[in-house]
Amino acid sequence: MHVCIALCGHMPKGAEKYAPSYAKSFEDLLSPNVPGAQFSAVTLVDGIERIEDIHAYDVFVFTGSPAGVYEDFPWIRHAEEVVQQAHEAGKVLIGICFGHQLIAQALGGKVVNSEKGWGAGVHEVAVVDREPWMAPALPEDRTSLNVLVSHQDQVIEPPAGAKTLISTEFCPHSMLRLGDTVLTMQGHPEMVKGIVEVILESRREKLGETVYTEAWKSLDKDLDHGLFGQWIGNFMRQAHGAKKAA
Repeated sequence: MHVCIALCGHMPKGAEKYAPSYAKSFEDLLSPNVPGAQFSAVTLVDGIERIEDIHAYDVFVFTGSPAGVYEDFPWIRHAEEVVQQAHEAGKVLIGICFGHQLIAQALGGKVVNSEKGWGAGVHEVAVVDREPWMAPALPEDRTSLNVLVSHQDQVIEPPAGAKTLISTEFCPHSMLRLGDTVLTMQGHPEMVKGIVEVILESRREKLGETVYTEAWKSLDKDLDHGLFGQWIGNFMRQAHGAKKAA
C-alpha cells in the first residue's frame, strides 16, 4: 500500500519541537495500523508540488490547512481535481480537517465559514453510526471520544450518499464515509496538544477570549487519538483489500 500524504498546510512556526512535520505526524498516527505501508509526502500548499500521476498511489490523505476550501487558490483547485480523479479511479481517500472539507466539496458537498465561530481545543464527539471497521469499540462506560480540533469552516451539506458517523452539536458532520473508499473527519487525531497550544496562541485575537480560555481548559482532557488511528487504519486496509480483490 502506497500512501500519499497530500500536505495542504505548513507546520505552524514554533510547533516544530512537538513534531518535525505534518507528514511525520500522519505517518506516526497511521503506520502502526497499516503494517508495511509506504508513505510519501507531496506539498500541495502554495503550489509547491503537484500530483501528476494518481496511479502512483493507493491511498491519498489530505491534511489540514489554514486556508478555506472555497478560496480561489490554484493549488486548492488542483487538490480538488486530484480528489475527483482519484475517487473516479477507486483510490482510497482520507481527509482530515481541511482535507475533510476539501473532499466533501470536491465530491458535491457544501462547505462554509460557520456562523457558529471557532472550534478549538479538545472536543467531545459522539458516534452516531458505528461500522464494523470502527474497532475496537468504545468501552461500555463511554458515549463519546475526545479529539483535538481547530477550525471555523464546516461541512454543512455532505456529498450525496455520504453517511455521517460522528457528530456534535457544534459540528454535526464530524466524520463522513462515502462508499467503500472515502473517510473524512473534522478533528485532528494526528496532532499533539503542544501543536494546538501554539495554534491557540497565534490565533488568540481571532478566537476571542472566551473561546481561547475554554480551549485551554479543555486541554486537560485525555485524548482518544490512538483509537482514531486504529479506525482509520482499519478502514484503509479494508478499502485497499477490497479494491485488490475486485
